[in-house]
Amino acid sequence: MRLTLRNLIVPSIPLAVFLIAGSLLIWILAYIYSSFILISTPFIDITIFGKENELNIHAAHLISISLTLFNAFLISQLNNKYSIIRIRSFLPPFIYIFLISCWVNTHTNIFAHLSLTFYLFSLFMTYDMYKNRKSTEQAFLGSMFLGLATFIVKPIAMFLPLMWLGFIFLKSISFRTFLASIIGFFTPWLIYFIVRIYSEPEVLWLNYVTQGFNFGFPLLSRPISELIYISSLAIIITIILIGVYTKLYNENIDSRPKLNFMLLLLLISFVNSLVFDNQYIIFMPFISLSYSILISHSFTLQTSKFIFWLFIVFIILGILFVISNYTIRIYLN
Repeated sequence: MRLTLRNLIVPSIPLAVFLIAGSLLIWILAYIYSSFILISTPFIDITIFGKENELNIHAAHLISISLTLFNAFLISQLNNKYSIIRIRSFLPPFIYIFLISCWVNTHTNIFAHLSLTFYLFSLFMTYDMYKNRKSTEQAFLGSMFLGLATFIVKPIAMFLPLMWLGFIFLKSISFRTFLASIIGFFTPWLIYFIVRIYSEPEVLWLNYVTQGFNFGFPLLSRPISELIYISSLAIIITIILIGVYTKLYNENIDSRPKLNFMLLLLLISFVNSLVFDNQYIIFMPFISLSYSILISHSFTLQTSKFIFWLFIVFIILGILFVISNYTIRIYLN
């Protein structure tokens, strides 16, 4: 029997539910394990508009799971509506959920997931501009969602030039769309400044605006198991991209710029995670978004045994990473 991923690409409803539940089971088991075996505090510290607050860790997990499922739904709709992969595929949302479930450091970081939600809304607007140099409304709304995301994570402002590159890829760049994107990006911040100046004239809150732009190399301080896992994922995506780009001209002409944009998003997200100190975890959902779509492209469209076993290796690596992560934490404790 020929081994394929066909049943996972267009699964039945019970199988789809099983795959999602299986991925979330990794999250739940990690949560139970850390709650009852490892020592953990019942609250986590979160900063909202420069003010420190406490959030119950159980609520943080619940909110993060809800946002992860919602983001997976948006990823599925993004792929299906704009044909990033030329056929419908269940793999992008499934792989996204699987990656986030394995990346336990993101499980209580609700800002990482919420910022991705805003960015996905921005992507819908950006992709809707394809070959339309008069799409100022979409440019304004897309950059406005990006501006809202920067309230949560300041370095996401680095994605604004990426949006302009997207305009070029999608053949929608013009002075009007460029200007609309600038106005849209700064509109939420302008409203914020007006409200804060009115309510707090002493402007001490301006320190909040510069928070999050501390540079460093947090990846170098990660555990060796995490570095091995990241290297393995890099090897897998390299193999995938070689296959994708050697056959890129077989793709629908509308899909090519969207795939190129996803590759740029992956690279810029990874670079940002390297250079911004204390923001490594924040960019992980963005990496997962672009990574899941790019590898799903080959897993969906190629039917060789090699691709099948590469998918199996990808799944096994994720599970082993979770196990090694908690094994190391027990050893350190």
